[in-house]
Amino acid sequence: MLANLSEANKEEADLVAEAVRTPYISAKYSADELSHTELRGPLDPKVARTLQLVIQAGEADAQTVSQLSNEPGVVTAWNNRLVTLQSMGLLRERKAGKRKFYSPVIGGLAYGS
Repeated sequence: MLANLSEANKEEADLVAEAVRTPYISAKYSADELSHTELRGPLDPKVARTLQLVIQAGEADAQTVSQLSNEPGVVTAWNNRLVTLQSMGLLRERKAGKRKFYSPVIGGLAYGS
């Protein structure tokens, strides 16, 4: 996470993120609060779509993401994408029995909007 970047610094961070193929979170930090949290940088299109669906839902498991997507495919593929996002530090995981639910690591996180 990078906070309180100027526009010039955001452009530089974007270039680095693109070069190393790793997204980052940009935010404003003031008075012990984060705002304007935004994921910037490259993500595989399917992984990006998964993240957008989780952000939209607030919290979701693979089955929920699959249903929200209205796309054909197996739930396992959505689960793999959720695990990828969790391993990148963008989603947190909560277990409820055998199911795993995922939510953004930071409230108000935006991507691609």
